[in-house]
Amino acid sequence: MLKKNLNYFFLNAWLSMCTKSTYRAASILKLCVNLFVTVLYICLWKAIYNGEGEINGFTLSDMLVYVFISRILKNLYPYDISRSYGELIKRGKIAILLLRPVRLELQLLSASIGSALYDFCFCSLPTLFLLWFFIPPIPMGLVNFLQIIFWLFSSYAFICLLELVVGTLSYYLQNLWGLNVFKSTMFTFLSGELLPIRFYPAFLLKLFEKLPFVAIYYVPVLLVLGKAVEEMKSYLAVLWVSCLILLVIYILLSRKMIRHITVQGG
Repeated sequence: MLKKNLNYFFLNAWLSMCTKSTYRAASILKLCVNLFVTVLYICLWKAIYNGEGEINGFTLSDMLVYVFISRILKNLYPYDISRSYGELIKRGKIAILLLRPVRLELQLLSASIGSALYDFCFCSLPTLFLLWFFIPPIPMGLVNFLQIIFWLFSSYAFICLLELVVGTLSYYLQNLWGLNVFKSTMFTFLSGELLPIRFYPAFLLKLFEKLPFVAIYYVPVLLVLGKAVEEMKSYLAVLWVSCLILLVIYILLSRKMIRHITVQGG
């Protein structure tokens, strides 16, 4: 059974990559937008520093690395699971997926990973090359590299579970557009994607440090920069407790909501 699930996982991920590759114009447009936004951030931070050596513990080079890595991670994380979940219900395809001998979560996750890998190869790698144009490669030890991989895996699990929880709400809401816009805004603000949380006011900083969102961008980028991460064990505990809570919520929600499937137009 495990072997069949793994075979399906890799095959579905590959098919998802092939599907995205057919939309070449959209991929080129996304690459251009990604590069444009990245260059915009670079110009913005250069203007903010304006000769300043260091602001809140970040030099200009640190901030440029922060911007680049955040943009790359945004393409890797499975932010499209809830949208895919909602579209399946809206178009009536959810019934077909539920009848397959593979769990719905595995189908959504494998498709999301395939899409993320395609975006990484087509959008993130050019961004990475642009980073090397501005800043030389950062030396990294094996222990630091393994720490980064572990944090990325933990953050990926958290986002995946949160996306599944939001996706199950489409059984009731039937349209997740507004909720996804709100979710995206909150992620940008709370995770440090828009601005490192050290730049936030002290009262917000204390609040954000008690939330799991800091592990998504802020902590991994600090590890890439080789900076000390205070309260790392606390961040990790909050992150994995949040994962367990989201897992329980998803199990309870999916069992309840699946009884109330209403397919629009089908």
